[in-house]
Amino acid sequence: MTPRPALVAGLAAAALVLAVEAAAAEPELRFGWRAGDAAAVELTDERRIGDTGRSSVISMRMTVSPDGDSDRLVLRFSDRRAVSGENASLGSAVARVLARATPSFAVTAAGDFLEGRDLDGTVREVVEASGFPAMPPMLGPIRDLIADLASEDWYAWVGLWRGPRLAPGEWVENETEMSFHGRPVRVTLARRGLAAPSDASRVRLEAVVVYPSDAVRSYTSGLLIDLAIEAQELGDDPEVNERFLRHATFGPVTERLTVELEFATMRPIVVERDRAFWAVAGRHRVEGHERRVHRFEWAGADPASAPR
Repeated sequence: MTPRPALVAGLAAAALVLAVEAAAAEPELRFGWRAGDAAAVELTDERRIGDTGRSSVISMRMTVSPDGDSDRLVLRFSDRRAVSGENASLGSAVARVLARATPSFAVTAAGDFLEGRDLDGTVREVVEASGFPAMPPMLGPIRDLIADLASEDWYAWVGLWRGPRLAPGEWVENETEMSFHGRPVRVTLARRGLAAPSDASRVRLEAVVVYPSDAVRSYTSGLLIDLAIEAQELGDDPEVNERFLRHATFGPVTERLTVELEFATMRPIVVERDRAFWAVAGRHRVEGHERRVHRFEWAGADPASAPR
């Protein structure tokens, strides 16, 4: 039996309506930056280990350019300067270094981090800002650290949020692989939608990432050893120090990220990343907290609408 044309047309129309309703129910966040975009960026970077902490604020200008004839984009940063640094000379010194530690980097048309650019030049600026009289040997680790920091920032700005837009209160949780200080680790990731901002063209989201305890080992091993040396329990013997760390307990790294961004383009307005971690060895305990906040004022946007 051959279906009647009217019935076929009716089924097709119903299917189209269902598809449109499904798309409207789960709108996608898609990377939509364009060459020519530009923004004034302010970074607040805070670190606290135990009772010692510091806070630094830097400003810079970001421009988005085409990467030759490809569809990739290159983000370049200029006018980088330290605005303030708390904790006397330590905060100011760190602010000067941080102002130089943001390299240019490339991203794909889909919004994936690709690679750092001119990392050697960035390393030279960082070393000079650190006050070294000459270039020290073995600059590779500094180069890798700068590239990893750029990758982690991009993930917090854009990479983490692509995909279905989550309504306020809606959440999803899964295990995935993420980069932590340049190495891939398996993590638990939970994302949820937050209350919508007053600007209807924007969306607010939150994510909580739990890194395994072995990830915090690189963060805190040196600090635990320093505490034991100060207590005259250890010396400079690396084998003895390594045996000391075998009995240490390292907690997970818990990272909480929040973002407000433009729904149509995924250009961020404010991005906040908080990390907390701890470790214990014998009677020595290390607790740490890091907070990194980027605020963007895009060229052509209304400055009064930017959250503070």
